[in-house]
Amino acid sequence: MNMKAQTQYKPTSVSTREPRGWPRAIAIGLAAGLATGVIVLIPVLILQATRGVGVVPEMQLAASSLIGMAAYAGAPGFILGTLLHFFVSIVPAIAYALVTWRVPAVNRWAWIGGPVLGLIVFVFMGFVVLPHSVFATPPSVTPMPFVPAVLIHMFALGLPIALIVQHGWTPGPKSSGSMAATSNSPIIEIVTAKLRDSVTIEQMEAVDYEIAATLISKRPGFLSRESAPGSDHSWLAVVRWRSMADADASMQSFSSAAIAPKFMSMIEPETLVMKRYGR
Repeated sequence: MNMKAQTQYKPTSVSTREPRGWPRAIAIGLAAGLATGVIVLIPVLILQATRGVGVVPEMQLAASSLIGMAAYAGAPGFILGTLLHFFVSIVPAIAYALVTWRVPAVNRWAWIGGPVLGLIVFVFMGFVVLPHSVFATPPSVTPMPFVPAVLIHMFALGLPIALIVQHGWTPGPKSSGSMAATSNSPIIEIVTAKLRDSVTIEQMEAVDYEIAATLISKRPGFLSRESAPGSDHSWLAVVRWRSMADADASMQSFSSAAIAPKFMSMIEPETLVMKRYGR
């Protein structure tokens, strides 16, 4: 096959991402939300304890947003408040994980994105949710002061979520005992090709997604994949592999895959270029 350099590729914002990525994002977000729900309780309970508010009334405080003063009647209010507490940490965590899946650049700025997320949650809860709820407190239970509440939302809620999500998307080392340099420095595979004049971008997107969903993403060592059309009716796919051996094995499997002839029929074969970077 004639392979030559292709320098005029200009990708647009259209991309296809790793199939099944959103279930993984939800799983990462769920784990981050549960862990952060525990983490954020530490400063909250310590601060409230210094103000004479115990664990049970603090949880009942959250439940009062749904059932008012009835939340302070006993165990049901405590249980409901605890569930609401974790709900408020899990939902933003899942949302943040989905954002980092769709916009991976966000994940590189966890120390900024986390506090911003916490601030958004604080504003939404304090100025949108609570004013439209039946939130109530007895004289013996008072909400947290404004400034500590903002700081806790930013650095005990938002930041842990962002850092845990960041860690969740970070590939771990292989268990096969390969060299650390190989597992920590993934192989980046870049494939470009010109589409045939008769092939539309929509047709190529459908085939590309099928390749990603049924073949590439199921290969051992697969980390991530993105693809996009170019302004000159070309196509780009960027795949990250854990090792060169994984990339080689995937290429061999592709050549005999049922989808391969369909893919080749949609491109100009002489324009197909594949390059790999890494070691």
